[in-house]
Parts: sequence; C-alpha cells; structure tokens
Amino acid sequence: MSEPAPKYEPVRDGMLPAQPVRWGVPAALLGLALFVAIIVGSALLARVGWIPHTDAVSFALTLVFYAVLVAYIIAVSHRRGLGRLARDFGFELRWVDLPIGVGLAILLHLVEGVLNSLAISVLKLPTAPTSNIDLPRSFVWAVVVGLGVASLLAPIVEELYFRGLLLRAVRNLVIRKSRFEGDRTTRRARMVSILVSAVVFAAFHLYEARNLTMLVVLGLDILAFGLFGGWIATRTGRLGPSIIMHIATNALGVIVALSAMPR
Repeated sequence: MSEPAPKYEPVRDGMLPAQPVRWGVPAALLGLALFVAIIVGSALLARVGWIPHTDAVSFALTLVFYAVLVAYIIAVSHRRGLGRLARDFGFELRWVDLPIGVGLAILLHLVEGVLNSLAISVLKLPTAPTSNIDLPRSFVWAVVVGLGVASLLAPIVEELYFRGLLLRAVRNLVIRKSRFEGDRTTRRARMVSILVSAVVFAAFHLYEARNLTMLVVLGLDILAFGLFGGWIATRTGRLGPSIIMHIATNALGVIVALSAMPR
C-alpha cells in the first residue's frame, strides 16, 4: 500500500519549504532579464517608424508586455513550484490588507517627504520636477493608462516579481546556504532578502529619472517603498498589503497628474 503524498505548506513567517520548490535565484534573474528586455524593447519600438505611434497602439503593446511577464511567473510556479501563485509567491488578498496597505501608503508618503527634503537641502540639488509619471496627452487615454495600467496592472505584476519571486528566492537561498538553523538564520534571511529586493526594485526604476534631482528623489522614494513592501510581505507571508500599498501610492500620483491636465 503506497503512502499518501506529503503535504507541503508554508511555515512560520511565510517561509516556503525547500523540498518541492525548484525555482530560485536563477528563475528570478531570468524574470528580471525579461523585465529589462521589455523596457529596452519598448524604447526601441518607440523609435520605429513603421509602427503607428498612437495611444491605442501603445496601450495594446503595454498589455502584451505585461501578459508576457504574467505568463512567465505562472510558468515558473507550475513547472518548478507548488503550482499556485498564492503558495509560491504569497499572491493572496484579504479584506484586512486594504487598511494595512492604505495606512502604509500614507506613512510612506510622509517618510518620503522628509527624506526628499533632507536630500535636496543637504546635497544642494536644484529645483526640478521629481515625478516619474508619464501619461498620454489625451485626457481619456491618460485616465485609462494611469488608472488601469500604472495604478492597477503594474503594481500587481511588480509585486509578484520583486516581493514575490525575487524576495523569496533570495530568502530561500540564504536559508539553504546557512550553516545554522533556527531564528538566527531566518532573521538574517529576512533582512538580506528585504534589502536586496528593495535595492533591485529601486534600480529598475532609475531609468525614468530625467535630471539629477529626480534621480536622487526617485531613488530614495522607491528604495523606501521597497523596504516597506518587503517588510510587510515578509511579516504577513502575503503580497496583499504590499499590492494595496503599491496601488494606493501609484493612484495618488496619477490623480495628482490628472488633476493638472487640461480637459
């Protein structure tokens, strides 16, 4: 009589079991390489003359690019993981995530304001625009892209990659390579994975900076965001709070940008 198959469940702090999970840092690096390829590809397509540069075409291409990213992370889960985004990467939302995420977004906004003021005054940076939000000139398409893509689709996909795949891959690597067991190892794994994912997340957004002031401000803002997001994702074992925080943060910036646009 065959023995029943063992059940693998996430353990304390959302740590995934090592045995059935075969994805790791290589899968995360390949996913990030895919991100880079899409960013570079988008820039190149913008220079191609035979593609009509309309808001509708840009929106359609953006949806295709995000579909590729989602397909990759689903494939990683099904081919080398536990077969579910919730079990592999903590892709789960609960009602309690709404107040947690919104509260963290408000706190993050206050922290960013202090950091930016200090950085600009200490470094003597010139006054310059610091927002990285780039919306279509058409108000209708700006609403569609700003609220549909920048405020909803992008936060979900980016959280899956940076606070889901990358953070957990680094955390599992630290645990597996450690010579020690118990709380000492898990604490180190948490700190290293949160820091690495935050730094990489910030680095992936610095290409959006158009001047030195924006480079510093954007870098500090997104690094702080990555630390907040990594901490709450590790603390809860879910991406729900960080997704809500990401949506609220982006949506606030989009709404401010939309309010300044001519109708």
